[in-house]
Amino acid sequence: MLTLLASLEDLGDGGAISELDHALQLATRAERAGADEDVVLAGLLHDIGKAFGDAGHGAVAAALLEPHVRSDVVQVVRHHSIFTARHWEQIPAGEPDPRDKFAEEPWFGIACRFVDEWDVRSFDPTYDSLPLDHFIPMVQRRVREP
Repeated sequence: MLTLLASLEDLGDGGAISELDHALQLATRAERAGADEDVVLAGLLHDIGKAFGDAGHGAVAAALLEPHVRSDVVQVVRHHSIFTARHWEQIPAGEPDPRDKFAEEPWFGIACRFVDEWDVRSFDPTYDSLPLDHFIPMVQRRVREP
């Protein structure tokens, strides 16, 4: 997991920061907001699937996280890209927001918070993210747990 995460340093989506910096920012924001460790770990690893390409990266990250976090957090990671549509894409008038199809899911609220408060805001090159070293003990401990 840590090797894949570190490989995101060389990836970017055209923004001002790397995918690794984006992950560190999201995890830092979640931790500082008082999110539980499952959510912080998911924030750190939510885009780890991009090591294999952008298409389906949420499903890849969710599969890697599934043994290590609770099921609602897995669903957040699996579907986080859909929840970003309102931020990055023009949704035609009269068309529903793609996230709305999940409105009845028990994890809908945390997915909205994950994306709206942490994910889409975590592209700031001036944000004072915690370093990767801060998160390494959590990753090592959590991925070793059954």
